[in-house]
Amino acid sequence: FQDNVAGGAGAGVEVHETSGAFTFKNCMITRNSGGDRGAGLLFDYDPQATVMNCTISDNSCSSASGAGFYFSNGGGKVQNTIITGNTPAGINEGGTSSDPVILNCLFTANGAADYIDEGNMPLVGINAINTTLAGASGNIGGDPAFLDATAFNYRLGPSSVAIGAGLLANTPSVDFDGDVRPGE
Repeated sequence: FQDNVAGGAGAGVEVHETSGAFTFKNCMITRNSGGDRGAGLLFDYDPQATVMNCTISDNSCSSASGAGFYFSNGGGKVQNTIITGNTPAGINEGGTSSDPVILNCLFTANGAADYIDEGNMPLVGINAINTTLAGASGNIGGDPAFLDATAFNYRLGPSSVAIGAGLLANTPSVDFDGDVRPGE
């Protein structure tokens, strides 16, 4: 999901009021731009939504309530996902009282905040995310060391702090190049 533009919300992907669990797995959600809420990804009223082993990078919203990823009125789960370079924030959880589960994700270089809790409390840095959000643990900060994001190459370079940092459960056995993943 790349290089999409929307005047409103969910330029890359918008999922609204589904009737069951669904998962976005092993995907790239990059360089999308929107006017409001979730330039890369918007989950609206979807408490069972899961994002796993994805990269959410370089998405931008013109609205202060925007983010690379926006949860509205529901929880969900984000695991082993890189969230970087999104503006004005990495994730914005607005209009909900239940935090999504955030496990073993990498947050870095996201506008004014890595995460906005309850739509108005900016969390900057991994310590703030891991200690403030009830369902957050194992998250890290640092450079994902993409090989060349400007040329659409979001593969991890050898110096990436993300290599070997995620959970092995429910992950692919090989990476995008067909190489065996660490720990397999």
